[in-house]
Amino acid sequence: MSQIYLSLPGSKLRLKNGRYLVTLRDETLLETPSEGIREVILLGGTQITTQAMRHLLTHQARLHLLTQEERHIGTLEPTMNTKTDTLRAQVRQTDRLEWRLETAKTIVKAKLENTRIVLQRLARDHPNSTLAKEAAEFQRLAIESIQTATNENEVRGYEGIAAQAHFAVLSEIIPSHWEFSTRERRPPPDAINAMLSFGYTLLLTRIISALQSAGLHIGIGCLHVSHGTRPALALDLMEEFRAALVDRFVLNIALRELLKPSDFMQTNQGCRFSSKARDHFIRLWEARIQTTIQHQEKTMTYARLIRSQAKDFAAYIRLEIPTYQPLRIR
Repeated sequence: MSQIYLSLPGSKLRLKNGRYLVTLRDETLLETPSEGIREVILLGGTQITTQAMRHLLTHQARLHLLTQEERHIGTLEPTMNTKTDTLRAQVRQTDRLEWRLETAKTIVKAKLENTRIVLQRLARDHPNSTLAKEAAEFQRLAIESIQTATNENEVRGYEGIAAQAHFAVLSEIIPSHWEFSTRERRPPPDAINAMLSFGYTLLLTRIISALQSAGLHIGIGCLHVSHGTRPALALDLMEEFRAALVDRFVLNIALRELLKPSDFMQTNQGCRFSSKARDHFIRLWEARIQTTIQHQEKTMTYARLIRSQAKDFAAYIRLEIPTYQPLRIR
């Protein structure tokens, strides 16, 4: 285990004799050695002691804070983790319009190629789908259009339209009792959108940790606009994993009924997981991210690949390698 999640309101992470304990009032929910823990994820209403927090930072682990609605609001990382040479190279490269545009094209083309593969598989497995083949072809056409884009806004435009076509297929394939019609983020109106949003958030925490470990600033990106506290670079690197990792994961849950619509509830903040369903989703996610994938003739888990991609992107920024190679599924 390399991650600890605290999701039950009132639960607290403590440190005792070199071990992490998750407690709820007088009950111990989890006890594990502190060695090997890379991340702790706290959802709203949970706590951590100062001693446990200090231990995390001393051992180069990170603390991610999420709201009760499963939105990422911040990450606590060790002091001066960003490497100065890498940060200087990142600022220098992202200030160059040509470099930024070509990198954005590389990222989005990989995302659309992965989405196209997913759609082709859906067309094969669901021959009655009227949209899957059309949407797969649309991804190909969008990739061709991106080649001639002259700025990042054009790239984002093609990506957005292609994403709409992708989610239209999911709406057609996912059984109607899930009541999913389109992708909506805040607040999520239905269980599928709630799972997609939480899945993307869990992916985001992994990518933030990987980028910070590689010495990169998560707020200076290429595709996503850098402003305020937005983790633009983390959002950039998420793109290659969205369809391949999160979308397929959520679709599998829905089709296999690993969770059910009755596991969710409607609130003033949109559709929300029950506590039991959220914990089950997290367990399924951890199993999913430990499955293996082949990338550049190497086989590794998704968790390891995310760290590897962050290191490669840092090397690309420092001009140690000529190009960045996003994940492309087969």
